[in-house]
Amino acid sequence: MNSVGRLDYIDIAKGIGISLVVLGHTTITISCGTGKFVHDFLYLFHMPLFFLISGYLYNHKREQTLWSYSKRKLYSIGVPFSFFWIGPSLYQIFVNGESYSYLFSWIFLEQFDCWAIWFLYSLLIVSILYKALYIYIQKINIYWVLLGGLMLFSIYKLHFKALLDTTAFCFIYYYIGNQFKIKKLVFRKSVIGIVCVCLLILAKNYRDYSTFISVNYRGFWFGNNDFVSTIVFPLLGSLLVIWISQYLVRYKIPSNMFTYLGRNSIIIVCTHVQIMQMIQTKLPNMNWLGVFLLIMILYYCGLIFICRKYLPFIFGMRHERGLF
Repeated sequence: MNSVGRLDYIDIAKGIGISLVVLGHTTITISCGTGKFVHDFLYLFHMPLFFLISGYLYNHKREQTLWSYSKRKLYSIGVPFSFFWIGPSLYQIFVNGESYSYLFSWIFLEQFDCWAIWFLYSLLIVSILYKALYIYIQKINIYWVLLGGLMLFSIYKLHFKALLDTTAFCFIYYYIGNQFKIKKLVFRKSVIGIVCVCLLILAKNYRDYSTFISVNYRGFWFGNNDFVSTIVFPLLGSLLVIWISQYLVRYKIPSNMFTYLGRNSIIIVCTHVQIMQMIQTKLPNMNWLGVFLLIMILYYCGLIFICRKYLPFIFGMRHERGLF
């Protein structure tokens, strides 16, 4: 345990997860070869992992009222989301000539054109909704009803505006993560290891490695649109990362590196796309792996420190070590 009672491997899993998010975005324009394989494989599970971890870390005893819980989440998640949505929107308005209605255009769209910060928006809604259900319904059975409805909803791809379809789907993983905690289902290495081997076997039998199912949560594309590609693959991939994290705890250098990244994942979520685009503009011949490594080196060697020291407010940071 660490100083605030969080399992060390959870922070490591977050660090691996946010690294995979960056890696996935550096390969997003690759249409063939290794880069395409890496992109499609990571997009099977890298975002569900964060919702699963967030659900696992949810503590219904921390705040007794929905209002106090909502205030904390509006600060830690709502503030960075607002800043990193409003800032680029103002740029579009004053530099590119968009109308002021552009600030609210995402409400009327099925796709949320804001890269990674869609995650903050969805996590904010899922967190507050889950707290409200926990307080006012107080019967865990209702979650099974809701979960079943969301699974059918996601598989049949019903679309709503303002990313509410994707947000509803992500509720599933938040719920699963919290159930791991409520049922005291510890992430046992042996069990997770077996599950993750099944992931590779299932992936091989389900679809050829060279053409993994296309999944994009921001665009609400869920591969073959069935239970395997929408539920099984993301869950197994998330467990794979957690399993790896449990083994990395014993090794000081990778453990410290990923823990540092995990505890500062909010900074990376909000800023890595802009940094990636600058690098690709200045160094157009650098391949996707080089771009990824350069981004992570910049974060580890100073960017995170600068953001925490001089810009903590815009990242929703007070005294907490991380976002979720």
